[in-house]
Amino acid sequence: MLINEFWKIPFLRLIIPFITGIVIASYLTLSQDLLFGLSLFFIALSFSYRPFLDHSLSYHKRWIFGSLLTISLLLSGAYLTTKSMAYDRKITGSQMMIGIINKPPKINPNSVKLELEVTEYQINTIWNKSSEKILVNLEKDSAASLLKYGDLILIKGNIKEINNAGNPSEFDYKKYLARKHIHYKSYQNSEQWVLIGKNNGNPLFAKSYTIRDSLLNIYLKVGIKGEEFGLLAALTLGSMDYLSDEIIEAYSQSGAMHVLSVSGLHVGIIFIVLNQLLFFLNKKRYLKILQAFLIISAIWFFALLTGLSPSVNRSAAMLSFVIIGKVSKKKPSTYNTVFASAFILLFIEPLTLFDVGFQLSYLAVIAIIFFQERIYLLYEAKNTLLDKIWSLTSVSIAAQLGTSILSIYYFHQFPVYALFTNLFVVPVSFVVMLLAIALLCFSFFFPLAKLIAVVLSATVTILNSSTKFVEHLPLSTIKPISLNSFESLLLHIALILILVYIVTKNKKIAMVFLAVFILAFGFRDFRFLKHRNSYDFTIFNVTKKSAFSIIRNGNLALYTDSSMYSDPKAVTYLTSSIIADRFVSSIHLNKLEKLDKKNKNSTGKDILKYLICMDSLKVLYLSGDFSNYKSSNKLKVNYIVLSKNAPMDLEPLKNLFDFEMLIADASVPKWKQEVIKKDCQQMEIPFYNVSESGAFEHRIEK
Repeated sequence: MLINEFWKIPFLRLIIPFITGIVIASYLTLSQDLLFGLSLFFIALSFSYRPFLDHSLSYHKRWIFGSLLTISLLLSGAYLTTKSMAYDRKITGSQMMIGIINKPPKINPNSVKLELEVTEYQINTIWNKSSEKILVNLEKDSAASLLKYGDLILIKGNIKEINNAGNPSEFDYKKYLARKHIHYKSYQNSEQWVLIGKNNGNPLFAKSYTIRDSLLNIYLKVGIKGEEFGLLAALTLGSMDYLSDEIIEAYSQSGAMHVLSVSGLHVGIIFIVLNQLLFFLNKKRYLKILQAFLIISAIWFFALLTGLSPSVNRSAAMLSFVIIGKVSKKKPSTYNTVFASAFILLFIEPLTLFDVGFQLSYLAVIAIIFFQERIYLLYEAKNTLLDKIWSLTSVSIAAQLGTSILSIYYFHQFPVYALFTNLFVVPVSFVVMLLAIALLCFSFFFPLAKLIAVVLSATVTILNSSTKFVEHLPLSTIKPISLNSFESLLLHIALILILVYIVTKNKKIAMVFLAVFILAFGFRDFRFLKHRNSYDFTIFNVTKKSAFSIIRNGNLALYTDSSMYSDPKAVTYLTSSIIADRFVSSIHLNKLEKLDKKNKNSTGKDILKYLICMDSLKVLYLSGDFSNYKSSNKLKVNYIVLSKNAPMDLEPLKNLFDFEMLIADASVPKWKQEVIKKDCQQMEIPFYNVSESGAFEHRIEK
């Protein structure tokens, strides 16, 4: 039975080897030319073997064609991935560069951030063609603030490759941007760039951004502002730039974050509204085709208004396939339609596979298709209203079943009231979308538009207030939850086994599910015991700041300088992933104080104030002048850490301390790093530069 179901979904059989190839190529360094040659060879072999197979070989040998096709798809996925990951490494040596602004610039308090698609770059007076993307921060002034999508600018050098800070458990920003084909960054002051052309972008994108700006201005003209404006901009037009951190946190904690990101929910609302309005086209086949054409056109127009963001594109593509499938004569499997859309999106851009939104979207859709009706049939509602509520609830439960594991893996939290929140948030979001559409349609008649705006603003206020209320409920979010990639994979395998058991009712499958489930949590418990039976000392790489931590028995003590100590967001950003990954149960924040040479008491006690002792490990953290320190015996330590306030003269260090390595933390200025590095080489002192090499870690096993 299961095999029969599997054969009804041909695109599932095609996408599995294709995805396997993408994953292999993303983690291994493979030759693009070799993969191209092998892909062509096996594709040619597959399709030359097929006619021969049909006419000459017996049925039981047809597996040969399937094997050849599987290998072809695997190699094709690997080749397309290596091709997509390739980039020009010579660009950092360029003296000048010309590029097109390919997204609307983001204006920050002190800079203008833009994404530049390079067309040419100059090295040694020779201009080279390019299609690289770089992130550019321009010094904010009147000229930079007026830049728009499609403007052509020239910038001068200062191109750097994007790198991570190397801090433990940190978000891999370099890989995240690389999968968006961005590998470089640059900062340009007002004198280092010049505008040399306008309207060089895609006319379709330019028009969409112009329309979006016009629609945003309509909201402002009718008096919608503040948090209400920010949510409307995000919910209806996909612009997240106006959302406050408070609102983002509220929606995240309450489990309604998907409302803020224009994706499947919003495209689905457009579909539902148009499907109801065009009900009269349901009578004949040619009218159904017209209905499908109008709905698909409207969906893609909405996608265009949001700037054709990846999340909207995949939702629009997925729904377009489903609509086409419904009006076709063959009535294909919904699963096959969904997997077909995924296959095409991955064929166009293989690295889309690693997009969190892509993964969550498809898991949610597949879960809804499989679970929703089964959940809905568990309860028979007594009246129409209750039935509608239960129907919506069953969709939310199904989506949450499909996405919970992945959400916990990526975000290390589980919103407890997400199910109940969405019972309210989704219908109200639907109302907000309808009112926003009405406002935009009647914007030419100001009195009516103003009336709609008042109702719309009040509805958005209710929506925001409800999410904030849920956020502050007791135990609204369970966090942090530690789950690594292997454990997540095992739990997803367990979820698939549940699906198989539901279809087959095979008790052996249930036993395998139980074994995989226990194995996943067994690995998690092993990690927990490993971290609890070790001490971790870390010097963090935080630009121009001093920060180090000690983790013992699930307790994290973080020491920072005064600037970071007074910045809770910076502390949270630095420690949130570590807390989850290393099973930290409590955190204590401490402020590093500068040693004062004028202070008569800074001779003995203060110099040892930041002597960190962890069993066999001894680290001395110097945060100021130590010239008053005198000792008849050398103090023996493993590492000495210098901050920006510590003197550069290393000779006294050698006389006062017996140490294995000298470490410069991220607060030490670059010119000072170079001096210390040079002196260490001359004095044959092992040297570690946190700013260059990333965070320094030392672990002690108990």
